[in-house]
Amino acid sequence: MDALSTMPSFSGAFNTFLSLQKLDTKCAITLLGWSSPGGSTIGQEVWEGDRTATEGYERFPELEQFKGGEEARGFSLSAIFEVLESAAGSDAPLTVRGSAVLTEATRRAATAHASSAGNKAVTVESGGYVSKRVPFVTIQGTDAGTLARVTIERYSEYVAALFENFD
Repeated sequence: MDALSTMPSFSGAFNTFLSLQKLDTKCAITLLGWSSPGGSTIGQEVWEGDRTATEGYERFPELEQFKGGEEARGFSLSAIFEVLESAAGSDAPLTVRGSAVLTEATRRAATAHASSAGNKAVTVESGGYVSKRVPFVTIQGTDAGTLARVTIERYSEYVAALFENFD
């Protein structure tokens, strides 16, 4: 899970992560935050392989504190869910953008668990961030965390079933 650098966004991702930790999901769940000094996406760019860590240190010397740590490119994920929870009471519409496999999974989760999405319609939009490494989806709006939790639970079962079939 990932969230933009704003506090409300991060709290949505964090709360979703905490609720998932209480469940027995089939896949491990990771709360992921990118290094994003000055609003850049350098952490994500290094993970994607678009930039080297050295380029990041040259561009943003404050990141040198991470020098010598594990190589970001070696960290693997099966999907990225960006959770952007709107403030309570804002009644912001739920929108979903991203990879086709995850936007469809989110749409299905919203339909199957309408009460989990607050009985709100979910708008699926084209575009958004495209990852070279994994499916990526942004779920944004009021109750985005609840919809993300339901979708992640279901997607975890899907990924686990894929690996069970390799045996």
